Amino acid sequence: MFAVVVGFLACAAIGATLGWTLTPTPRANAQPPASPPPSSPSAPASPTPSPSQTPSSTPTQSGNQYTLPDYSGTAFQDARNDLRNHKIGVDLVFNQSGTAQTVNHTVPGAGQSVSTGHSVKVFVNGPPPPLAVPPIQPNTVCQTWGSQLAALGFKIARYQGDRTKFVTAESPDQNDPTTHWNTLITLTCGDSGGPPSSPPTDSPSPSPSTSP
Repeated sequence: MFAVVVGFLACAAIGATLGWTLTPTPRANAQPPASPPPSSPSAPASPTPSPSQTPSSTPTQSGNQYTLPDYSGTAFQDARNDLRNHKIGVDLVFNQSGTAQTVNHTVPGAGQSVSTGHSVKVFVNGPPPPLAVPPIQPNTVCQTWGSQLAALGFKIARYQGDRTKFVTAESPDQNDPTTHWNTLITLTCGDSGGPPSSPPTDSPSPSPSTSP
């Protein structure tokens, strides 16, 4: 036993002199390093739902009901035309101050439903602008002419006579420079087919000359 130890020490000393290194022999029962457990596949991220867009309110008509849009800031003529196209009557209410001539608000208000044949009050910023009265068309029935004047922007004050007869006069008429939107017009109705015309003046015929 002593000889074996001395021999081992001698070999170690010789190996150190020659630059040898002794590699430790792995043990037979050494276990390989454990591999990391396989990672489970990650679940795909669910897409984030995009916010739903609320549709903007638009004027709609269902049957004989029309939902009023917001006419604020719109030229009153455009708002009036839109309402009339949907068979809604229009009552313009002008302000005596300002010059905008745009819609301030309506009664009923925006978003309300109005039945066909009913009227809406349209409040206008500014006074009524000028509007010339057209001349009477010959052979026009009084009531028809009144409807045409109302469509232009006038109001009919009254009919003098039977409105189913011909219109013979209107007051104020085309010669009045002060008429404007909402001006009240009085129509005179009669049997003739148009405004009375001035009778032609008969010039006197020359008397026959007598020769001397």
